[in-house]
Amino acid sequence: MKTNKRFLLPFLGLLVCVLGLTACSSDNDENVPTTCIEPPIYQVNEAIWQKLIVGHGWKHVVSYVVENGKITNHDFYDGMIGACPVDLYFTNDSVTTYFYSDALGGRPPKVTKAYTKQLSTDGKRFEVYIKGETQPLLSCEWLNSQQLSFYESPFVHSDGSRQMLFTYMRRMSDKELKQWQSEANIIPSK
Repeated sequence: MKTNKRFLLPFLGLLVCVLGLTACSSDNDENVPTTCIEPPIYQVNEAIWQKLIVGHGWKHVVSYVVENGKITNHDFYDGMIGACPVDLYFTNDSVTTYFYSDALGGRPPKVTKAYTKQLSTDGKRFEVYIKGETQPLLSCEWLNSQQLSFYESPFVHSDGSRQMLFTYMRRMSDKELKQWQSEANIIPSK
């Protein structure tokens, strides 16, 4: 029995070491790039906007319904017929919206309009206005180089009621943006 213990304990120790070293290994993980979580910037200003937003495409991820001043977990566009979210591209002085529309031939139309920027009256958010409009296109809550979150102007339903949305977007890859830009039909702006 003592001889068996002498062999059994080192064997179990070796087995634990081998399993411990290989348990966290996976061939699938070796070539996956590491994703770092970048902290959000809440105090957005002109310089930050120019550096992180302008010249990049922004892909819609989700728009949550805002009810009684609180963001719900209800995705506004889930199951929606006749309305769709937009993706955005900003230059220094214009914003281009890209969206899908079966009614317009299925190819992604794009509309480019001039915009202005300013701090909200309470100084908490950076707002973007389409020139000539009184409601902001977006009221930026926070952003970083890969994400943009904002309150959207109230969505007007067919019955005239309004719905405020809180939207998350992610930065498009250069390939995604080029694809959008090459596939899009131009719709003249008003």
